[in-house]
Amino acid sequence: MTDPLDDVVEKLTEQDIRLFLRRRRFQHFVSFCAGVLSGAGTYAYANTDSSFFDIGVSVFNGLCMYAFFRVHYSQPFSVFSLRGLRQVGRSLRDILGHLQQRISPTVEGELSLKKNETEFVTEARVLTRDPITRYQLGITLALCRGYFDLALRRALHLMDSYERFGQSPAVERWRSRLESMLFFPFISSPHTHLGIALRCLRRGDLHSTQRHLQKASSIEGQHQLQMACLYNHLLSHRASSTKDMKDIEIAKRHWRHTLERILSEPHLPHDFRRLGASRNEVLEFGGENLLHDLFVFKRNGYLQREYVIDEFLYDVFGQSEVVPEPLAFFAYDGKSYLVSRRMPGHVLADGVSEDALLDFFPFLFQFHREVDLHQGELAARGVKLSPPNYRGSFHRRYLQRSGRQEELQRATSFLLDVVEGEPVGVCHGDVHPRNVLKRSGGFTLLDPEHLCLGTVKLDLADLLESHRLQLPDTFVLVGVRSYYNEQPSGSFDRFYRGYAACAVVTMLETLGSLEVHSYGMEEAELEMARASYRARISRRLGELAHSDSSLREATQRLDDLVHS
Repeated sequence: MTDPLDDVVEKLTEQDIRLFLRRRRFQHFVSFCAGVLSGAGTYAYANTDSSFFDIGVSVFNGLCMYAFFRVHYSQPFSVFSLRGLRQVGRSLRDILGHLQQRISPTVEGELSLKKNETEFVTEARVLTRDPITRYQLGITLALCRGYFDLALRRALHLMDSYERFGQSPAVERWRSRLESMLFFPFISSPHTHLGIALRCLRRGDLHSTQRHLQKASSIEGQHQLQMACLYNHLLSHRASSTKDMKDIEIAKRHWRHTLERILSEPHLPHDFRRLGASRNEVLEFGGENLLHDLFVFKRNGYLQREYVIDEFLYDVFGQSEVVPEPLAFFAYDGKSYLVSRRMPGHVLADGVSEDALLDFFPFLFQFHREVDLHQGELAARGVKLSPPNYRGSFHRRYLQRSGRQEELQRATSFLLDVVEGEPVGVCHGDVHPRNVLKRSGGFTLLDPEHLCLGTVKLDLADLLESHRLQLPDTFVLVGVRSYYNEQPSGSFDRFYRGYAACAVVTMLETLGSLEVHSYGMEEAELEMARASYRARISRRLGELAHSDSSLREATQRLDDLVHS
């Protein structure tokens, strides 16, 4: 069973949702009938002289019977079984504990209640056989453990599933709205508002969800900005679903206001910074004990194209975590801003085992295949991918910076001939180790701003030849074969020959970039990176010469020039 704190979103089928809602409607009907019959029976056998008292007792009895049946049906187990009675006893004990906390609150009592609630929901989730109920309990369990952003993502996914399959939990929604109207005036804690908001969203009640989240984000306190980010996330998600310009503008306005607040708070890390050679300035915003995801703010004058690409990729992959979720694009103080949400994890440059890295190559293959299949949709959104111009790019990134342009241009011509003969598809364009996030449930590709047409082997070379990973040649071979095995076409020797040529071109361009960008490295580290790339270039050129004897003289001449 998937752990509720895992970032893998469980698949919800139309059949599961139909059966769940049909069962809920039947349960509401039975509970209502039981309440009516109980109330009517009480009134029929009442022998008091006061008709008002009889009516009151009858209504009270009917409501109690209705509530009993609703509680019975809401549990994933029978309350009449031994296990069920034990769970009911635990629930009553928790209720008494809550009352005691209201009267005389203590830290130990609060921790004990949270522990009991977590154990109750965990056991209930194990007992249930209905997938939707189990999914809802997963949301509740995330709330119990304080993973509010995970609970929000899962609740949004459930609501989207209701809408996608044309199923509406009307009874649950109106019940949620009634409860919200009754309790809203008496709630002062932002965390309570947040918890109720997510429970309302789980029932499909978007109206009450927005009301409670808006209130939570307006209450002054330590977590106000984090609450605002969650509320804005909800608004952006709805705007993305409805495509309504009014919803989009509302989301933009709230994100702009949140950014103003973040930049004005003196105790927050509000400095935008560049990562590596990226042309974007980035601000990452999160929060301990409330936000586990990161809300990433980017700024520069070229973000609209990236936002469209982000939206395209997020839709292509079914709003999964293959890419960060784009939330808003807006202008503020004369600059463009892009806001996205990113799952917690670590980039490959921070360290990864070879076994874990091997799982990345099937993932990269699926990324290339899906984006290639849907590239027509990207053109429909106004982003045109130009045909690859390998020679122009190589000239700009390496030859012009080398100081020996004509000599190296002749020496590298055979490499570009090989690269230009490779099949063309859609590539990420910047798959270096800092742009690949390893999560508990898979991988996320960051910064797809360089999405382009070209050979996928350039993406492979960006990662496998990086000086930050220092992968041995044996693993490079295994990694390339792992990608090739996803859809073998032609001989592997021919495939690897193309990879080796792409790798040399990629590393030469990187050497050119190191002449003008430090990527945040000191001079000693820069020299080590250059030496690493020159050594790897020699080995790839040797592999090319070994695979095709006619290239021996050309590869040796180029190797000599690179090291001279």
